[in-house]
Amino acid sequence: MFSIVATALAATLTLLQPTPLEGKMIDLTNADRRQQGLSALNFDYDTLAIARVRAADQQSLVSLNHFSSDGSLTFIRFLIEDHITTANGRAGENLARSYPWMPDDIERALIASPAHRANILSTQWTSMSVGMWEDTTTPGGDLAFIFR
Repeated sequence: MFSIVATALAATLTLLQPTPLEGKMIDLTNADRRQQGLSALNFDYDTLAIARVRAADQQSLVSLNHFSSDGSLTFIRFLIEDHITTANGRAGENLARSYPWMPDDIERALIASPAHRANILSTQWTSMSVGMWEDTTTPGGDLAFIFR
């Protein structure tokens, strides 16, 4: 019985850890923040699953989309459904697509976009997560960054 519980716990903890690419994107985001004299964001374990779902949601879309069919911000609905709060009542999301995976190019593109840059460099965030969805047929896929 103990080995079954230990195996299940180990599997759960593995799911709660960022993949190497997710970790690299967090490191690059924090490097941009430090270059601007801002503090690094903490890794947000609570929103990792939401970020991964948001990245996977993009796979069938031609263009990345922050909104649900009802016009609401999808990631905000997920935060509410999971009872995840934010200190200031706000949260942000950046979405990215890359074929193949090129972390440095992804971060350069995000920091060059005014709206994405605003999320990356915002002083209202204290934590972030990055979730990825990987295309199984072509190297690359989609990323979702959740800030709170």
